[in-house]
Amino acid sequence: MDLEEPTPQGGAGTQELATDGPPAAKIRAIGNTDVEKLKANLELLCKLTLSNTQAVRALKTIVMQTFKIPNESPFYVAYKKGTKKFNDLIEAASSPQQKAKVAPPMVYCWNEIVKYVIGLGGNIAKAISESAEGWTQEAVMDQIRHMQISKMYGGTHSRLEVACPGSIVLERAATMIDPDATNLSPEAVWIVIKDCLIKTEGTVVLRGRAPPGEMERQVQQLLDAVKAKS
Repeated sequence: MDLEEPTPQGGAGTQELATDGPPAAKIRAIGNTDVEKLKANLELLCKLTLSNTQAVRALKTIVMQTFKIPNESPFYVAYKKGTKKFNDLIEAASSPQQKAKVAPPMVYCWNEIVKYVIGLGGNIAKAISESAEGWTQEAVMDQIRHMQISKMYGGTHSRLEVACPGSIVLERAATMIDPDATNLSPEAVWIVIKDCLIKTEGTVVLRGRAPPGEMERQVQQLLDAVKAKS
């Protein structure tokens, strides 16, 4: 009986099988090159992300007015009433078409804040109330471009951001608001609301560029670590 192991096809034994195809070192080199390319691309992506977040923080100081308000502030409460109304309308909508007819959350938040200011009374309250009856959804959205509340670090305060470019023009022109007017625009009313907001206990006007957020800090730390190793 022949106990000798059969020779693999080709006659070169196991040695030929070990060298068949690209050498192992070449395979490892290709793999390492791909990993290095991936690392470089990820680093580039982090740099782009960091650059964009820094640019956004700078732009916010130009187009938005920002306020720090306590979570028990009546303005915070009114804003939350608006978001609840929006959510209730969306939940009650039985079709995508009906949901599409619901205004953006900002409109309902704005309406609730206006109601709160009217409820405070004063000479201007009647003028705001009568003017608000004639506002359309489009008029509010055209003049109050952005309104949003977001949580701040610590959980006891929130950041209120409002973009109303026209109000800046009116304020700089020292435009007086007639208490007997019945056609006040949303941007004119925002001047009144802002004055009330600033006088509300706990409100702080935030000026200048906001500090980096948590995610931006993490990206910066990652890039710093990569730089330290290179």
